[in-house]
Amino acid sequence: VFVTAVALEEDLSIAKVFSVFGWILVLRGPMGALPQCVTFLVEGLVSFRRFEKFLCLGDDDVARLPQTAGGQGGVHTPGCTLSWDPSSSGGAAPVATVDD
Repeated sequence: VFVTAVALEEDLSIAKVFSVFGWILVLRGPMGALPQCVTFLVEGLVSFRRFEKFLCLGDDDVARLPQTAGGQGGVHTPGCTLSWDPSSSGGAAPVATVDD
């Protein structure tokens, strides 16, 4: 910044120097956080697209989701079964059982 002022033969006063240092200090924080903000924005967009894709699944796509032994859609993990009953009124009712 100061090299440009000297090269353009500008009058360089102490007021201009303090003003430039002040602006540099003010902009230092936001410019340092900018890369992290861009990363969070990209991760948020990816998550939003995945969530939107899941919510827009058609009936054929839902039929291909994993099924539990009772014919309900669900996910089985060791010690716990999480499922939903698509035939219930008002949408899919969640069902959780803990295996002994």
